[in-house]
Amino acid sequence: MFTMAHVKDDRETARLFKLAADQGDASAQNSLGIFYARGRGGLAQDDREAARLFKLAAEQGNAFGQNSLGIFYATGRGGLPQDDREAAHHFKLSAYKGNAFGQHSLGIFYATGRGGLSKDDREAARLFKLAANQGNADGQVSLGVMYQYGRGGLSKEDGEAARLFKLAADQGDASAQVSLGNLAQTQIDDLYAADQPVVPKKWWARWLLRWLDDRFHESCHKRGIHLGFRTPI
Repeated sequence: MFTMAHVKDDRETARLFKLAADQGDASAQNSLGIFYARGRGGLAQDDREAARLFKLAAEQGNAFGQNSLGIFYATGRGGLPQDDREAAHHFKLSAYKGNAFGQHSLGIFYATGRGGLSKDDREAARLFKLAANQGNADGQVSLGVMYQYGRGGLSKEDGEAARLFKLAADQGDASAQVSLGNLAQTQIDDLYAADQPVVPKKWWARWLLRWLDDRFHESCHKRGIHLGFRTPI
């Protein structure tokens, strides 16, 4: 199985992926396909070549390749027809192998009732939880949304939603950062309900606002802006 060890240069990475992919390594075929799909490593952006490589990987039973191919069917990319049923088929193959990306993709299809699947929030939540427990940021965000709105048989728990959003946000996930910000906004009125700012009563709201405050100061520091105050929490 092809692996990368501390290779930081995209062009060198693409070259090594291609060497391994040309030898039939399924993992490298999927990785090279992603590079073509994104136009990375000095490669021209080429969805058709990406789809070809995803197919090669998927045909060897590679769970990442199956998920990637499923995404291309779901979106009709790479010259493939837009086919939700075919996408669901590949997501299932990937998810049943325990792949976190496949679990999340299949969960989205259950949550939305796509690909011939009956809309099933409980199954979606189960799959999101499996993905989240593997550290998958998309799974963490989607499971957080389920807790935020009390879907999929889960109780409505803003604190658990905030915890999951933070796990994903700490990985750099932009949607998680937005979700955290939106969740924090619901607490802002508490801070200004009196003449002086008040401390939110909920523990998760306190550390959420502290986390957002820290990110704000980090951003300012990177831009050479130094502030001498902090949120009084």
